This record gives sequence, structure tokens and C-alpha cells, in this order.
Amino acid sequence: MQANEEKPSSFLVIDTGGSGGPFGRGDPHYHLSDVDFVNLNEGWACGYGGVFMTKDGGLSWEREEPRGDWIRIRVVAPGEVYLLEGHHPGGRGKVFLWHTKDGGKSWERVEALEGKLSGYWDMFFRGKEGWIISGWNPSFHTSDGGKTWKEVNFDNLIGQAYKIAIPADVPSRNGYVLYVWGGAYKEGNWMARLLKSEDGGKTWKVLPLPEEMPAQAFAAMCFPTSRMGWIGLEGGKLLFTKDGGESWEWLKLPTERRVVALWIDQIGDGFASIDNSDVYHITDCLYETHDYGKTWQVVLSGYKQLNAIASIGPGYLWAVGYEPTLVPDDIVAILQRW
Repeated sequence: MQANEEKPSSFLVIDTGGSGGPFGRGDPHYHLSDVDFVNLNEGWACGYGGVFMTKDGGLSWEREEPRGDWIRIRVVAPGEVYLLEGHHPGGRGKVFLWHTKDGGKSWERVEALEGKLSGYWDMFFRGKEGWIISGWNPSFHTSDGGKTWKEVNFDNLIGQAYKIAIPADVPSRNGYVLYVWGGAYKEGNWMARLLKSEDGGKTWKVLPLPEEMPAQAFAAMCFPTSRMGWIGLEGGKLLFTKDGGESWEWLKLPTERRVVALWIDQIGDGFASIDNSDVYHITDCLYETHDYGKTWQVVLSGYKQLNAIASIGPGYLWAVGYEPTLVPDDIVAILQRW
């Protein structure tokens, strides 16, 4: 595929301050799985190496929680954070939602969800609205800032839910728009499905997907507006809609690997991270587009696996992951266009 003519963006690639070494020496910070920023300075990241906070836009990080099974993190206001912890000891998972209002000095487990969560695929918070997407386990929704939670069955249109996207232009006459990616079994065969709600999750409908849609469970998803969105799939494939999911266009990254994370804005500028976790076959890991995903160019390569992307506006973007090496220290990639 022909590359964009614009000069590729430059990233600062650092880590959260861990030090590695053979045979477990030092303090490697391991794998980062998620990142979120509330403004240009305060951001949070989590992963197996701990929970980390930055106050200088990602240049330096402080560990707020020790190593653990920290899966997802969302910042709703300065100092106010939701953190999803998940364990799979075998059989039913053990999942806890933690909440802090004082910048991580103290954390409380959300009592309303105690004993109810057993999946941790995705999480969304904005204002008093919150969603936890739990795969084949029950998903949950709050509309009062986490005081009470309601189990969500998506009108029984999917049996498993993996990703949620809520566009920035969420207010509408009936509530706000949501997209949920998942799937269901039909006549013994797995089928990928995309659901849409236009009333804040009260009712749902199945959106049409192309007939050649692969039967895969996991996907990356980005909807900057209620009508425009992208879905990243296996083989570097992308689905693009500009009419709210009623019709789709196939796009292609210059790779055959799975799309892991996506961030594209409403004017067509964005980034896609692909699976680069195979230590014996390291390749490109991050691509950039300036034309809504029609063409892409490489911006990062080498021993880097980027699992999550966050942005708070044009020119400010952070991606986190790890080095797929024998000592997998975490990495943070920072883009700031001045």
C-alpha cells in the first residue's frame, strides 16, 4: 500500500522507570496493558508491573500500586480513577473494581460489584456513566457514578461482549450512542457481531457486517463520532463506516498481523498498533494515517508491543506496552506536536 506523503510523526519512547536483568534481578516493570490521561499532565497506566501515575505528561512515572493483575484503567477527573483487577486461577475469574478520589493515596473496592464481576475485557467511564464489558460473563452499567450497577444482557443479541466504544458526540435526544463488539453462536458456528444503541444502552440492534467478515472474537475499535468508526481485525484488515454502521468499507494496513489498538480522529488522522509480540519475528509495531485509514506509513518498529493508545486531542497521544524480550520491561511512547 502506498505510504502517506506527510512526514511521519516522531515519538519519544521511554519506560516507567523499571530496571531489568537476567534471572529476575532488578525491578522490571513488565507489561503495561492500559493507559488514560485526564489532561496534558496527569495520566495513569497499569499492567502486571503495577499501577503508575505521571504528572508531567508521561516523562516520569511514580508507581502507585505494586505488581499485580491490573487490566484496565480510566481517569474521570484529576485524581479520580477506576482500576480493574482480574485474576484467573482456573475456572471462574475473580475480578475487582477499585476507585480512588485522592490520586491513589487510598483505594476502595466498589462494593456494589463485589462477587458479580468475572470478566474484564473492556471498561468505559465518562461523568456518571460507566460500563464494564466482561466477555462471556455478565457485563455491567452504572449511570450514577458507580453507586449502583445493573447487569446488561444486550437484549440477548450477543452471547459474548469484548469491546465498547462511546463516541465523543454522545449527547442525543434519547441519551447517547454506544457500540459493542462481540459475538454469538448460530447453528453451532461462531459469528462476530456489532451492536449499537442510540438511547444510552436501553435498547440494542445488530448492525450489518460484510459477508466476508471473519469469525473472530477480538477486535480493536474506534468511533470518534456517532457515525464514523473503524474496527481493526486479523491480517491488518480494517472496517470503516461513515454512516453509523449501516454500510462498511474494507481498508488494509501494510501488514498481515492483527490490529491491537486504534485511535483515529474525525478528520482522519490516527494510529494503529499491530501485534508485534513474537520475539522471534519482530517487525513494525505502529502505523500512522492522515486519510481516514486509506493509506498508512510506519512510525515505530523493533522490539515494541503497544497494547493501548490514549489521546486528549490533536497532537497529544500516548501508547503503552512492553518490550517483547526475555526481560519484558514496559514502554511508553509519547507524541506531542507543538
